[in-house]
Amino acid sequence: MAVTSLIVVILVALVGSMFGLGAGRPSVWVIIAAPVFYLVFTYVSIAIGRALYNVLVPFIGGLEYEPTTPVN
Repeated sequence: MAVTSLIVVILVALVGSMFGLGAGRPSVWVIIAAPVFYLVFTYVSIAIGRALYNVLVPFIGGLEYEPTTPVN
């Protein structure tokens, strides 16, 4: 997630600078900090989602996986 957000932040900063947004050049602080924030928030969100799933799975039954055999 951090690598993906780094690419997105750099592209958004470059496009924004072409249209006069962001005072002409992207802030280095934003380019460095945004991927870290995305990484932390994604990790926390996934942890909360997994905990919520584990609490609810006894009540809703969870997911069932049945492997299929390939047809020859």
